[in-house]
Amino acid sequence: MDFIGQRNAENALMVIVIIAAVISFIAGYAMKDFSLMVKINGVGLALALLVSIPDWPIYNRNPWKWLPDLEVDEKAQKKK
Repeated sequence: MDFIGQRNAENALMVIVIIAAVISFIAGYAMKDFSLMVKINGVGLALALLVSIPDWPIYNRNPWKWLPDLEVDEKAQKKK
């Protein structure tokens, strides 16, 4: 995952968890069922983890460009 992909994965995780929490709270309050609230929240967390943890190709769109290798002088290395 590149840096931008990490940021996008974290943002997706937070959005999904918050939406699931709001939906679970409303459903649990309306039905007066705490276990329903916990189940909906658990499904939302599982969905968020499925979206954010694997290294999906969508998170690898901006690869990091490394510097080229330095050429080392053999004489300088022998002196050290």
